[in-house]
Amino acid sequence: MNIPWDSINGFAGATGIGAICVLGFFFIADASDSNVFHTLNSYASTATWGILAAVPTITISFLIGQFVILLGTFLAGCFTSESFNQVDSILIISRTQNEFLSQEYLRIKQEKEMLCGSALSFLVLGLGAFFEIKNLKSHRTIIVICGIIGLIAAVAFLVLGTQRINLLNRLTHSVSLNIESLKN
Repeated sequence: MNIPWDSINGFAGATGIGAICVLGFFFIADASDSNVFHTLNSYASTATWGILAAVPTITISFLIGQFVILLGTFLAGCFTSESFNQVDSILIISRTQNEFLSQEYLRIKQEKEMLCGSALSFLVLGLGAFFEIKNLKSHRTIIVICGIIGLIAAVAFLVLGTQRINLLNRLTHSVSLNIESLKN
């Protein structure tokens, strides 16, 4: 039996991206009410919480991750000039019936989605760190550094995601030209 690694990677990636967002949202919520951390900590220390909250927390992280990936991909697409939409690209690549080319296309597409989703999740995490300064004044310097690193990572992931979008467009364009030349 083959293990569907792409499905596992997709689930793990979306869940990880969602978990980073949840952490950023937690920082923002904790900054608005300093009792959030203490309340959550008291619940989390019980065995019941661990049993009842684990699956919903993973599910919520996955759903948030999927949403952030879609939103990040859409926003990154605003910074590129996509010459092919995703449906056209899939149809063009599939016409080659080349397994290597199809796998390469899917790998680049997955990288694009993870990078674009990570851009937004690190943006939320970086902003959440800045909100948390109010509660952790004695650690202000390290929090500012971490917040800046989160924002720099968000920009870097967005730039890399747009590069992946451009790479997918170039790949699709090259394959399209190759198919046309074979017809003639």
